[in-house]
Amino acid sequence: MQESQEKEFSIQQYRECYESLRQHDRLIWQTPTIAVAIAGGLGVAAFEYVTDPCAQGCLFMFGAILTACLLYAVIKHRYFSGIEQETLCKIEKTMGTKLIMRTTKPQEKSDYWHTEKPKWFQKRSAHKVLIGGMILLFVIFLALTIWAFAFQKIPPWS
Repeated sequence: MQESQEKEFSIQQYRECYESLRQHDRLIWQTPTIAVAIAGGLGVAAFEYVTDPCAQGCLFMFGAILTACLLYAVIKHRYFSGIEQETLCKIEKTMGTKLIMRTTKPQEKSDYWHTEKPKWFQKRSAHKVLIGGMILLFVIFLALTIWAFAFQKIPPWS
């Protein structure tokens, strides 16, 4: 009876860990989309509706800060996603089942592995591309902030 309960507990842990992995994976892809949407809105607002260079600079600075925060969130979600992938593999080993392939370059081989070698582009890490895009967005916002404050004529404070 005790062995049956332990197996059921391991299965429940596996399900919870897998659901957490799926949630982190969704957030890894949704967060940059939110960042780009907000950045686009701030850019349109700053260039179309705001004429004061100081207010434009503040909008761009807000965009840079927000992008940096969302970038941090993506990096954190990727970190926990990696931990959960390893945890799932350890639970599979403990239960004595075959391992499921979760990464392009697995550390161990199993019967469930896809045997065709991935092509060059398929080996590239998608989350690194997303993080690079968010870093680029952050740098653009910083440059626009500097441009708004330093290179436009800001009227003297009254």
